[in-house]
Amino acid sequence: MRPRKKMPKLGEIDAETLVLEVYSQAHDHARKLVRLLDGVGAILTDVEGSPIAHAVRATLQFAQTGQSRHGVETHMQAVAFASWGSPASPTTAALGHQETAIGLVYVAAAGRLAVLKGAPVDRRWLSALTGVATSTIEGLGAPRRGNPLERVDPRSRDSALTADSARAWLASRNVPGFEDGR
Repeated sequence: MRPRKKMPKLGEIDAETLVLEVYSQAHDHARKLVRLLDGVGAILTDVEGSPIAHAVRATLQFAQTGQSRHGVETHMQAVAFASWGSPASPTTAALGHQETAIGLVYVAAAGRLAVLKGAPVDRRWLSALTGVATSTIEGLGAPRRGNPLERVDPRSRDSALTADSARAWLASRNVPGFEDGR
């Protein structure tokens, strides 16, 4: 059995290191695309000023603080494509890479976006936003008196959580961007 990787903490992720990581992945995808297209196209050359770097920085800032909301869905799609080669189901792809910095950032951004839109919230998204283990969050959603997290379907153990209860819980944990409970 291989040793478990230490999960990164959302607040400890450095934007520039993340930009280089995603840029490198995007470069690999671009090379594959160029080979697929028989050499047509150009390889990525400028890291700092690239649209990918902007998308990574904006997605990280949104995940960490809730700022940079404008265009975040487009930025997230660009990050997913650069990181995993396809934006077809980026949240699913990110959940498979949550032990990486970019996977964690993407999942946290997806969770923050779901809460802001009032959509059902996956426990793994809350875990990414707070650093609290998914199993602990699952216990908080158990049907009992006074549970802080409500399931969309109280009869289903695997049900997503309501956005309102997730928002209130994130506010109670002083997660940046949710302090006022809105």
